[in-house]
Amino acid sequence: LTTLQTAYTLRTDRYRYTKWLDTKGPNQELYDRLNDPAEMVNLANDANYQDIVSELDPLWEQHVKRVRTHPDGLEYRESKDADENVTTDEYLELERLGKLPKSTD
Repeated sequence: LTTLQTAYTLRTDRYRYTKWLDTKGPNQELYDRLNDPAEMVNLANDANYQDIVSELDPLWEQHVKRVRTHPDGLEYRESKDADENVTTDEYLELERLGKLPKSTD
């Protein structure tokens, strides 16, 4: 699992699956590293690859939750404004429900 700001990437022998925890840019990317080693064609929204996305997404969720969990009750918080801080679980639930605030950037 690789992270870059609010994006996390899960790699398998064949695929690279990236998903963002914010509302900027595309929400997810899927690349077939065997047939597209330069990663030029995003397959995440291709109907022929939805089984792969459905297989990788729960693994991605598990790994992201694991790496964003802190010991001894510490919580991971991220926000532009201190008043908007939420826990990781709250953030992931808001994302799942499609209730994240729209970016004004």
